Amino acid sequence: MLTDGVVVHLISHAFGPSHPGIYRTLCSVAGSGRHVVLSFGGSAPYGPADEAPATAALPVHQVEHRHLKRPWRVAHLAMGLRQRYGRVAAVVGHLGNNGWRAVPLGWRADAPVVAIFHGTDAMVGLDSSEYGWRYQRLFQAPGSTALCVAEHLTRRVLEAGVPPDRAATFHLGIDLAEYEPPERAPHGSTLRVALVGRLMPVKGHATALRAFAGVARARPGSILELFGEGELEPSLRRLAGELGVADSVHFRGVVPVDVLRQELSRADVALQPSQIDPQGRIEGIPNATLEAMALALPVVATRHGGIPEAVRDGETGFLVPERDPAALEGRLMELAAAPERRLEMGRAARKRIEEEFALGAQGRHLSKHLENAARRYDEIPADTRRRQWRLATPGLLDRSGRRDRARWWALTQLNRIRGRVP
Repeated sequence: MLTDGVVVHLISHAFGPSHPGIYRTLCSVAGSGRHVVLSFGGSAPYGPADEAPATAALPVHQVEHRHLKRPWRVAHLAMGLRQRYGRVAAVVGHLGNNGWRAVPLGWRADAPVVAIFHGTDAMVGLDSSEYGWRYQRLFQAPGSTALCVAEHLTRRVLEAGVPPDRAATFHLGIDLAEYEPPERAPHGSTLRVALVGRLMPVKGHATALRAFAGVARARPGSILELFGEGELEPSLRRLAGELGVADSVHFRGVVPVDVLRQELSRADVALQPSQIDPQGRIEGIPNATLEAMALALPVVATRHGGIPEAVRDGETGFLVPERDPAALEGRLMELAAAPERRLEMGRAARKRIEEEFALGAQGRHLSKHLENAARRYDEIPADTRRRQWRLATPGLLDRSGRRDRARWWALTQLNRIRGRVP
């Protein structure tokens, strides 16, 4: 339990529908020690209204990006956190870019920074000319830790220079009670196929359409439902028309989480044909894959990123090469012809989630990682920590001049007059 100090979580939105995994992760640690959330994008809760109490123990405060670039603002924020919640034990940046944004706050709060990488942030951001140096500053910060949602991402941050004892794999979890599989019975030869994800190149929608076209011709009445929106929608609609399956492909757009669960419960198979895109983006383990497996759906996916860590080929679904519609079609046809096997694979998929991706267990793993990060940081001698912080925050130190200190002092005095601080 993280009882000695508060853990500060830095997120882009509280809680952004583009990353339900972050919402679930915060819920999973809500009962472990004290936690507070700093959000760049407001404080509206993610998901249906009845899900909001899950984070009742996590106070949410809105901050602005620019405040973490100004020394007097960062110092005032750190002071306010200490005054209200006590000593800061760790600062967690959810997604790698929020990891390097958290460095100034870690410096002022005298606490380690833990960055959780989800995919593109590790595969593209670490090498980019715009952000690469920021990640290096993150890795130079004393006691900084990189947690990755898939093994290939962990290997990537190790290659980027993170010490082996400060990098680990942490899988996102699924609430087993929330994703209760429905009762399914074997039925005819048609398929109801679901593909969840933004309409963007890394998700492989074009490959899915070409594979499904063969299924639709062989199994009239089959349906492919695409949940998500994005820049590729016009071109994908044209492709569906050219392939002659426009009436069988339903573009559902973004739907609420509870509606998506209901729709997946009615599906027969989940698709996840992810692929490396032209910018080099590689996914971690898509949330949609874990959600489908929790609902006892077999998953037909590509050998891409962290997907093989969740989907076991021939047991919980099938894995095929990237950009291979013929292989994808063949596996879908195989499942269409074997309703009993679909159900068997679905049960195995649910068991896999129960054993390796249960939200409670993953929350305990994360709490342990945070405890270890705080312990390692405290073991670093104070003078060594100061030297390492100087390497990680040179720009902020250069700007910590008289004007900033004067503004910080004035704001502190004003808050004292208002009774906000002692």
